[in-house]
Amino acid sequence: MKYTVTGTVAEFGVGQRLRLSAAQIDARRFALEDINEKSGEVTIKSLVQFKRGEEIDVKEKEDSLPRSLSLVLTPSSRLAAADKPKKASTSKAVGDEADLDAIEDRLEQAENAFKAALERHGISIAKEPTADQQALIQTELDELQAAKRAYDEAIGED
Repeated sequence: MKYTVTGTVAEFGVGQRLRLSAAQIDARRFALEDINEKSGEVTIKSLVQFKRGEEIDVKEKEDSLPRSLSLVLTPSSRLAAADKPKKASTSKAVGDEADLDAIEDRLEQAENAFKAALERHGISIAKEPTADQQALIQTELDELQAAKRAYDEAIGED
């Protein structure tokens, strides 16, 4: 299933199987093994990061992704649907754009705080955190989820 990185960074760990573009393979060849140039299928041999906007093909369905990835990845098909033109509103307030900017800033700050909390506590984003680890990052996780919900509501996603 194709996903687009909508968070700041998506990190994949050792052993993860992905399908990447030729440019993505070239940029990360040092961290990949079992590279199939034709299909783009690879196995990761060391931590790999993808930045916001990159598209990645992951075998797992959305509900099977580890929480750390589900927070930063969005199915590309959902994004494509969001790009379709919507009915034009009769008046577009400038304040709406400012509100969206503030919501986007909140989301970015929450993502950065979450990532910092993971790093501070030595928790890998590539694995589901244990109950003890989750307790350490719960505040940041709650804020990230709230910011993501607010952003989704602002752009009209369910």
